[in-house]
Amino acid sequence: MVIDAAVKELFPPHLLNNVPQTMFERQVLHAHDRAFEEQRFAPMLWDILFEKIKDKPLKSKVYNAFEAGRREAALTGSGAERSPAEDFINAWVVASLRELQQQGQ
Repeated sequence: MVIDAAVKELFPPHLLNNVPQTMFERQVLHAHDRAFEEQRFAPMLWDILFEKIKDKPLKSKVYNAFEAGRREAALTGSGAERSPAEDFINAWVVASLRELQQQGQ
C-alpha cells in the first residue's frame, strides 16, 4: 500500500488515469517482488564468484553477465513444456552465456 501511494504521488497523473486499480496493484507488486529478489540474490552471486574466480576483471564480467541473464530470465514468461523453475533456470543459463559471449567479442 505504501508503494502504491508513492507511485500515485510521484508519477504523472496522466500515465495512471486509465489504468484499472487491480492492474496497477498487480504491476506494482510484481515490480517490488522482482527488485526485492534481485537485491536478495546479488550478494549470494558475488560471494560465490569471489570464491571461484580470482581475476577481478573476469569476476566482474561474469557477475554482470549472470545478473543480466537472471534479469532477462525473470522477465521471460514460463513455457508449458517444463516447470516454471526449469524454465527459469534454462532461460537464465542461456541468457547468461549469450551475455558472456557478447562481452567477449
